[in-house]
Amino acid sequence: MALKKTKALSGFTLFEILIASALATMVIAMIYSIYAAGSDAWEIKRYQTDLKAQGRQFISAVTSELRKTTRTSIQAPTPNLIIPSFPNNNNITFYLPQVANDTVVTDAVDGAIVWDMNNTIQYIFDPAAKEIRRLETIDPAGNRTMAHDVTSIQFIDNSINSSLYLDELNVQLTLAKTTPRQRNISTTISSIIKLRN
Repeated sequence: MALKKTKALSGFTLFEILIASALATMVIAMIYSIYAAGSDAWEIKRYQTDLKAQGRQFISAVTSELRKTTRTSIQAPTPNLIIPSFPNNNNITFYLPQVANDTVVTDAVDGAIVWDMNNTIQYIFDPAAKEIRRLETIDPAGNRTMAHDVTSIQFIDNSINSSLYLDELNVQLTLAKTTPRQRNISTTISSIIKLRN
């Protein structure tokens, strides 16, 4: 009599299933960590880009306005912009020339600029709100928030930094944000502005 051969059952043993599960878990964990690192890097870059863009926009607006101001006028009362002494130099007060028909008004006798001394303009840093605000005495429509996420700002003239010329103003702005993953992102932008005279 011939012995009947039994067919071996094909399948996975418990040990093989455990090894496959462990390998699959490791691969999934590696893929997730690569994804998380890439997502985190993208988020950091996006926040840095947003902060730099906001800083450049602020510096551009400030430069456009402060180029019209003065630090060298000998008029009385003086229209010279005012910067508090360090370390309180985070606010600035200034005046703009009077303008008529898109032209700066000058005195008919001596050709000097006529300054709008009734309209005081201020940039004020509010650390609690992390904002820089522009305030105008005559036209409240000119009042606005110029920058958000501000941690510090300094207006520096030659009384604070003697390497600057009398008609130069250095603006140093630092902005910061915290990402949803609790990463602190900050950027500092600095610009030297040449005033009118």
